[in-house]
Amino acid sequence: MFGLELVFGSLTVSFLIGLFTIVLLYWYTTRNHDYWEKKNIPYVKPLPLIGSVWETMRKPLHEVEYERYMKLGPVYGHYEGNNAHISIGDPVLLKDIMVKDFSSFTGRRVRLFC
Repeated sequence: MFGLELVFGSLTVSFLIGLFTIVLLYWYTTRNHDYWEKKNIPYVKPLPLIGSVWETMRKPLHEVEYERYMKLGPVYGHYEGNNAHISIGDPVLLKDIMVKDFSSFTGRRVRLFC
């Protein structure tokens, strides 16, 4: 009797720890996926863990960006993993950001090669 309780008790505990780990991982990878919705900016719906980069794994990046531009407009959000990114396709707005407001946008990507 004691041996059966020990086996089933450890299986139950292992199952609960595994389930808790999966739920925690899901929460951690999706906790920021409502960022663009809160800002009222159109965005690509993300998948848990990988964000919205799944399309770029199957098609060339320029085709994906063009399709998103036509579907969502010149300014839209997307996710790389859990990180929110914005894409801007309007030349006038892009010039304002890159020239006039350059110092206001500090969260740029780091260049690895010159």
